[in-house]
Amino acid sequence: MQSEIENVRTAWRYWVEKKDLEQLTKFVNSLWLLYDARGWYHDTVILTNDLLNLLASTPSTPERIQQEIMLQTSLARALLATKGYTDDTERAYARALELCKGAGEIPQLFPVLRGLASFYTLRAEPEKAIQMGERILALAEHLDDADVRIEANIILGSYLGFNDPEIGVARIEKALAAYDIRRPRVGLGLGSYPAVVGLTVSAIFLWTLGYPDRARKPAADSILLARQMKHPFSITYTLFHSGLLNVWLRDYNNAHESAQALLEVADAHGFQIWQAVGSCILGTTFVEFGSSDKGLALIEQGLNAYQHLKAPPVFWPMLLYLGAGAYGAAAEPEAGLRMMNEAIEVASPKGTADTLTSEFLIRKGALLLALSSDNAAEAEALYEQAVFNAQEVRAPMLELRAAIALSRLWHEQGDDERARKQLSEAYYKITEGFATPDLKEARTLLNDLTER
Repeated sequence: MQSEIENVRTAWRYWVEKKDLEQLTKFVNSLWLLYDARGWYHDTVILTNDLLNLLASTPSTPERIQQEIMLQTSLARALLATKGYTDDTERAYARALELCKGAGEIPQLFPVLRGLASFYTLRAEPEKAIQMGERILALAEHLDDADVRIEANIILGSYLGFNDPEIGVARIEKALAAYDIRRPRVGLGLGSYPAVVGLTVSAIFLWTLGYPDRARKPAADSILLARQMKHPFSITYTLFHSGLLNVWLRDYNNAHESAQALLEVADAHGFQIWQAVGSCILGTTFVEFGSSDKGLALIEQGLNAYQHLKAPPVFWPMLLYLGAGAYGAAAEPEAGLRMMNEAIEVASPKGTADTLTSEFLIRKGALLLALSSDNAAEAEALYEQAVFNAQEVRAPMLELRAAIALSRLWHEQGDDERARKQLSEAYYKITEGFATPDLKEARTLLNDLTER
């Protein structure tokens, strides 16, 4: 592979030295496909900067503007893949959007909007990401482009589902039904494949909706698809989220396998963000296996790496959540509580809530109780808020998890009837997955409360 890279670089340098923009433009289209397929995003940054420098010396024309839009978008997405949310990334997107404002509803606008949707997600600004999705859908209607319409619905479903997972799944499944993976990607093809994103996110939404068994299929399909496409960035994307899903399912063997596979791909391609988050997933599994020192060391390694990357804020609350759980499992609740407080503050700075807020509140309540039984009243309030929030966003699995924690606390306080009623209401909303740890735990507790 190294010789292949050097051959490509040599040919590219030859045309750069010739300052032959026309030949480089012809060359670059095939190179982008090659670089994306191999995960060579570091080389994509070099290639794109070379073209931008040459383009700056040419007269301004509509064609030149459209070409710069494409290049700036390529640069931004390649920077996101390798370095995360940096000032350079933001400047590239800002320049592309500035150029688009004067160009109207052109096909080249699509990759900019799609990239901005990802960018705003990484910045934990879901409202802006949804706005980009809506603009993409409007562009699809204006251009009467079915492929862009499909991607718009996958994007919108992925973001809307965090406030209403049922809507998210419905929109994604409709889009995937019309998706043909054999067709070339729409517009600029950097980042994860849309179908991989759709399958991955729908798996998480299905779990929150109370379908843990059903959730496993799209999660597995997303990994299979990413590997079939031999697309490194898509592979790392779906392996991380599959690992996270398996942590929630308490299937730590599969979570461990996903994390190890993720780190292998991330290490091979220099995907620093995925290296950091993969370490946190892997560390979580080691703690659950009883190797607390090894697991906590991996988590700290991942957290430190993520912070030093000037990485996007979107993953930070989740990594803190994983770290908090690991410290709690390792009988260090005080350290875990500090992490959990920061996670909640970062995830909901204005007090707003989404699907995963309940999970954060449950974990904080558990850490408070592990720290001292004197925190029972505060933990109870957190559990009650977690139940309410899960009901608000229509997430039965999160409601059940919160109800288990709340009912167990009431049971310990001797209030079995209230505990039975709370748990029963949540339990009977679930219609599958009765062999999973959450459902088995709920059934055991419910039987105990009923017998009493």
